[in-house]
Amino acid sequence: MRVVLSIPYLQSMGYSAYMVSLNDRRCQPMIIGDWMYFFFSYNSCLTKKQVERDSIIYTNKLIVQDAESTITHKKKMNLSLKCQKYKNAVVEGAYVANDTSGNTLTRYFLFHAMLGFFHTSDFTTEVHSFPYTVELNQELYVQAKLMTEDKDLVVFVETCVASPTRFDFANNIYYIIKNGCGVDGYKTYPSPSDNIARFGFKAFSFLDSGSNVFLKCQLAVCNKNTFPSRCSQGCTSRHKRAADSTYEKVKVLIGPIRMSGL
Repeated sequence: MRVVLSIPYLQSMGYSAYMVSLNDRRCQPMIIGDWMYFFFSYNSCLTKKQVERDSIIYTNKLIVQDAESTITHKKKMNLSLKCQKYKNAVVEGAYVANDTSGNTLTRYFLFHAMLGFFHTSDFTTEVHSFPYTVELNQELYVQAKLMTEDKDLVVFVETCVASPTRFDFANNIYYIIKNGCGVDGYKTYPSPSDNIARFGFKAFSFLDSGSNVFLKCQLAVCNKNTFPSRCSQGCTSRHKRAADSTYEKVKVLIGPIRMSGL
């Protein structure tokens, strides 16, 4: 979180910059010219987190008051700070093979996720060169990463659908992951942290639709301290209701893959 406060404004209210603090007084601002800046992560400076049905809310407070005073003739200033992360954020990325080139990222609301391909199953070298040419039946390694400093959030790949076009995921589709259950050669790989999910599948193409393959995946974002949750449930039937209905969803799209020689 970033908070910027005007020092002349404080002075007009009868206060100085040295009277300002967050909930945690150890979190000191940086002063540049007539402005003071607070920079702090969501899990520091006594920031509070509240999980609601459609969002996760982080709050702190900017407190301005006289130090060591028993009385005052000025109004106290308490500025509430709130960052609300809504569900249904959308991220788009692209990996391409052969004749199409591009790598795009689109984000709505405040959740930010990234989807990337890696050359090997140890996930040490990410694919940065586009287009990305693959062979039929080649093992592909995918990493989904929720960009957050909140160590209490967990990410889980709930659904991943393949399509020969970016614009239609209702017709002529193929499920790689459905309701958290892998299909046809799907594998999971160990993750270094809770905000990262890793999986793999074998490259394929659609008959009579060219050689491009797009993937659209939905990620569940859960609170690690809530149990059971959608993330802890893992593979479920489509009729089974998630144990924790407050989990967030992030949708990501990546593609196309083009098969070499097709």
